[in-house]
Amino acid sequence: MVDISIKSKKWKLIVGSVLCVLAVGLMLSLVKKNIEIVAGLRDKITTNENDLVVLERIHDDAIKRRLEIDRVLATIPSNYEDVSTYAKVLEAVASGTGVTAEVKFDSSERKETAGIYSIGVAIKTTGLYEDLVKYVDQISELPYHIEIDSMGFERSAGGVSLSIVYRLYSNINKQ
Repeated sequence: MVDISIKSKKWKLIVGSVLCVLAVGLMLSLVKKNIEIVAGLRDKITTNENDLVVLERIHDDAIKRRLEIDRVLATIPSNYEDVSTYAKVLEAVASGTGVTAEVKFDSSERKETAGIYSIGVAIKTTGLYEDLVKYVDQISELPYHIEIDSMGFERSAGGVSLSIVYRLYSNINKQ
């Protein structure tokens, strides 16, 4: 009987040891899977953090660009009253520089570029060459956006004539 109990204890010890080894092996494989999952999550978090940084930069850039666009759009005439104000400014600059100016608008020649419309403008000025240079310098500083189609100088009785044909950008489309 003593033999059987010893064998029984050995058998229990062997079976218990095998079960412990199997349990430890199972636990190690679960730990390894958890480590792999954690590593994958860490990579995803890092990627998401990088994406957030990029999105933040894009957002900041969009705000900056929007402010720049709004600043430009604020200088674009939005109705014919604004265009009339522009004509008055051109005439005031002319009288301030000693130049005579004749301003004509051709609203039938509207063009659209990137959602912004333009109106045809023709200016004919007469005066001394130096005064015309001052006039052109001063109107170039005005906060309006134009695209010059043609420009020409010619001698006249009072000195020099300057003719400029250009497009004034505006938000006037169907008025």
